[in-house]
Amino acid sequence: MATETALVSGAGIVGSAAALALARSGYSVEIVEPHPPRRERGRLGVDPRTVALAPSTVDWLRELVPELRVESQAIERMQIWEEIGTGSVDFAASEIDRRELAHVFEHSAIAHALWTEASQIATCVSVQPIAELDRATLRSRLADGQVVAPSLLVVAEGSRSRTAELAGGVSRRIGPEGVAIATAVRSSRDHEGLAIQRFADGPLALLPMSEPHLLSLIWSTSKNKAKAILEMNDVAFLHAVNAASEGVCGKIVEADRRYSLPVFQQVVSSLHPCPGAVLVGDTARTIHPLAGFGVNLGIEDVRSLETRALAGAGGLSGWARQRQLRSRMMTTLMWSFERLWGARGAYALWARNSGVKWFNEFSALKRLIMREATGETSWTQCL
Repeated sequence: MATETALVSGAGIVGSAAALALARSGYSVEIVEPHPPRRERGRLGVDPRTVALAPSTVDWLRELVPELRVESQAIERMQIWEEIGTGSVDFAASEIDRRELAHVFEHSAIAHALWTEASQIATCVSVQPIAELDRATLRSRLADGQVVAPSLLVVAEGSRSRTAELAGGVSRRIGPEGVAIATAVRSSRDHEGLAIQRFADGPLALLPMSEPHLLSLIWSTSKNKAKAILEMNDVAFLHAVNAASEGVCGKIVEADRRYSLPVFQQVVSSLHPCPGAVLVGDTARTIHPLAGFGVNLGIEDVRSLETRALAGAGGLSGWARQRQLRSRMMTTLMWSFERLWGARGAYALWARNSGVKWFNEFSALKRLIMREATGETSWTQCL
């Protein structure tokens, strides 16, 4: 019996994980990746761009790649509050009998490590993108004229995927578009595994990194404010960050280069747009970075694909329906949170602060949310 062939287009974190999982399932894997991940470091010696992975995601990746050796920092506690009012939410891993809520990785470090492993198991790696796709047969012509005819096509190219369009995927936007500023900063104080998120004119998050005084900063805001932040000199930027973080992480004394990233939410019309083709990760749905679910949802896609969809010909349709439900619920949830925290006015502030105080004291609900975030449970996995 001939070995089935899978073509994975896109080899970032999710795409490389998909290639490795499919190889483990017995597929002969080919990879298309025009821009293979490289290890990057900024002025502070780390990649300013990070990704927060749930413990369940990390456990699965280490099972998939037993020799995976990438430094990370555990988030042991998290504090969330807003600039006006006294309501705050405090999460501690100990509340659900864990040592961590998430692990913070330098993005290029984990992406490069997974890419290195995936490129070694692939039967063929091409830097030429897919130029044409026959939806009926999955016959794919690459930009250099090479033709590949896989039995399974996995598209993991990100939120602006040309191959997803060729396969028939149509994306629908949810909510407005904003901008996120990302960088790494150095604090005068050891972070001790504390992450913070403060809401004002857009959420500001500071996540602990593997060095005790380094933090990953993600500041989501409007396009106009983001432009002003990017144009600040380093002194003005440090002043703005210290004012916004209110000293909870100590005094911020140094900052790396600032990156500007578009922030928007969208869901594709179908994760299984044509026979034999599936869309995963940001190609399937793009989610607000508010809670760090993006890559974790992409890994969920791959894990579910490996365990459920590969069981038979009808598996892809069932997999796509379940993942579509999960996608819509999570993007709607993040959109609702964004609107809730963005509402202005005296009544909105009073209601939000009252609600936050109630939530912080309602330990059963808080523990449920933490277990969802760590990957221990999922509200839609059983639907």
